[in-house]
Amino acid sequence: MNIDRLAIDAWAMHIGRTSLWVLLGIAFLLLFLRCLLLRLFPDRFGLPAPNYPSTKVINLISAATLCGIVVSAYFILKPDRDFLIYLGEKALAEKDYEEAVYDYEPLAKWGTDRVDVYNNLAIGYYNLGRYREAVESFHRVQSMAPRLSVYSYIFCARAHEQLGEPAAAVAQLNQALPLAQTAEQQDTIRNQLETLRRNYPNAVQ
Repeated sequence: MNIDRLAIDAWAMHIGRTSLWVLLGIAFLLLFLRCLLLRLFPDRFGLPAPNYPSTKVINLISAATLCGIVVSAYFILKPDRDFLIYLGEKALAEKDYEEAVYDYEPLAKWGTDRVDVYNNLAIGYYNLGRYREAVESFHRVQSMAPRLSVYSYIFCARAHEQLGEPAAAVAQLNQALPLAQTAEQQDTIRNQLETLRRNYPNAVQ
């Protein structure tokens, strides 16, 4: 039987983290309810007199537990970055670009310093025909790691061409040419440049 070990590890980590924050949230909630009952019904739910906690102490504990509940809810609802990255990479490998974009978009919106997130998101956008978003993501990749991959420039150029921006496409290809590491990559770039100059003689010098 073929078992995807990475999938098992990703799911286990995701469930473990979520369960931890759920349990902490429940604990904070119970503590907050305890404090609330102490305030409302001190004779029934408090400590034997004269050992009732002071109102100030109860207020401090209540505020702390409310903060704990908010923090727990934040981490429960917050995207699990490692899990989403795994799902996004898996979706790209299977050419499921809608799923890949669905997984990578929250990571980009929350902010990350991982260049691969923006690069893979750009690939997803490009293959879905969302060229403007693809261009924006490719440009983000290029600003973060200018020499990451020649293909970030090649595909960004194609997206610009689809948007009717041949001059921007040529600029991307001119940046790609020095990064080409093989004759095949150089030929791809030169052929694309020649096609742009032939199709847009007035826009491309």
